[in-house]
Amino acid sequence: MARKGDFMTRSGIQPKTVKLWRIKDGQLDVTVAWDIHQVTVEDDQGSHKEWEYKDLRFEIPYTGNRPEAYLAKHKREILLKAKTRLGDVTTEEAIQLDDLRDSVIYARIKNIDSGRTDKKYVQVTRTIEGQELTTQCFVTYSMLQAYKAGDLAQGDYVIIEFADGDLNKPIVMDKVIGF
Repeated sequence: MARKGDFMTRSGIQPKTVKLWRIKDGQLDVTVAWDIHQVTVEDDQGSHKEWEYKDLRFEIPYTGNRPEAYLAKHKREILLKAKTRLGDVTTEEAIQLDDLRDSVIYARIKNIDSGRTDKKYVQVTRTIEGQELTTQCFVTYSMLQAYKAGDLAQGDYVIIEFADGDLNKPIVMDKVIGF
């Protein structure tokens, strides 16, 4: 089932988001499904409903004696890892995966456009799980002044904080020196 691209799987059985196949050598062999929805299929036997979804089968390192409990507790993280492996993850999901939603992160400035009407002047990039992700950020007044003075430029590393823990409100708080 593991494949790259924008493939959809079809089945007459509704898939679980995370299905455990086996446990072997400290690994959980799982299939993860997302974008699950029903479609009507026409074939030589007529019209019928099937489930259509994206999925990936892969192994997860595991040490413990309650794999079902582990999978239930880490369901969202496992889903995001699968989506990232197929390149089907949003920037916000990747940040969640990196467990950064309520914390401060660093990123590299990819572009600065002080003319944007939405006031998200700085575009930053960061690699998470091997995928380069970009997002537009607000800036503090001091960072805007640093840019105007020539002290903030493309390629600089900056500290990003999410206002109110909201992934739609990233703010460039400061420049990292010597990174």
